[in-house]
Amino acid sequence: MDSKAQAFAPFRMLIGAVMAMLILVIIIGAIDYFDGLEITVSRQRFYDGLNNAINQPNETILQIEDAKFAEGTTFSTLGLSKISGLESECLEFVDTDSPTFLVEDDLLTIREKVLTDVFIKCETENGSCVIFCELSFGADFS
Repeated sequence: MDSKAQAFAPFRMLIGAVMAMLILVIIIGAIDYFDGLEITVSRQRFYDGLNNAINQPNETILQIEDAKFAEGTTFSTLGLSKISGLESECLEFVDTDSPTFLVEDDLLTIREKVLTDVFIKCETENGSCVIFCELSFGADFS
């Protein structure tokens, strides 16, 4: 092997390493993109499920399966009331005693990235509410 070929060998290795790194960055970016897309779709499925349960307030439990939520996601009864058209006092989070979901008054916080089921039960004429809904993350109402 001549000296030029020996001198070029480290550069070929460097080029190969840079190409491998570039491919790795592209793969990681694609994984992050699709994970974020799955979280966005899950959030929309949750909103659609809430609206479906409100439109059919017959005390039947509506289950939204395999919804993915990011760590730090919060839902409030006030925010959900703006989306659903109900008064905030007509929405209630059920505390399931799960360490993943923190329920404080009218706020639910998701403490870690999770794939879970969401249960929604709506009924008519509960107190001052024409329609009243309970929402449970991770566990059924039973």
